[in-house]
Amino acid sequence: MYEGLSGQPLTYVYGNSTDLNSDGNTGNDLIYIPRDVRDASEIKLVTTDTRTLAEVQNQLEAFINNDPYLRSHRGQYAERFAARLPWTHQVDLRVAQDFNFQAGGKKNTIQVTFDVINVGNLLNNDWGHQYSVQNNALELLRVESTGVNTQPTFSFPRSVATRTNPWDVTSLTSRWQGQLGVRYIFN
Repeated sequence: MYEGLSGQPLTYVYGNSTDLNSDGNTGNDLIYIPRDVRDASEIKLVTTDTRTLAEVQNQLEAFINNDPYLRSHRGQYAERFAARLPWTHQVDLRVAQDFNFQAGGKKNTIQVTFDVINVGNLLNNDWGHQYSVQNNALELLRVESTGVNTQPTFSFPRSVATRTNPWDVTSLTSRWQGQLGVRYIFN
């Protein structure tokens, strides 16, 4: 059996429990995707760890350029659930063998089955991956300061900066699994 699914939708939001758009909710404000991360009129980045501002800017630039959605929507606000995780592909295989015999004058059958779930991953560790993002959103930028008549400042979290993609590979469902079954069929 083959199952191919388009990737789950993804939203890029601001983090740090700040309500930038004053809608009464935190953690759901859509990010502005800067045209140029080095232009302070586009985004005012600050550092919150040992990285220099130039390192933070370079990491954010690399992350945006590596993501097709972010790269093609520079200078715009991200749309809710507009980005998508990669397609997933999974092939499952079942092998079954019936063993017939006579018992009490009637035909009986013992069926032995072997199922391989996610055959692709059995063949290659890079195949058959399933992807996920917690709550279908990634806190790409953290709000560090806001104020009346002042431009907010943002940080690019190290936990995101060290990633090459916004998603995680779901470990259990991305592994191949095997199961042996025995069924007794009697008439």
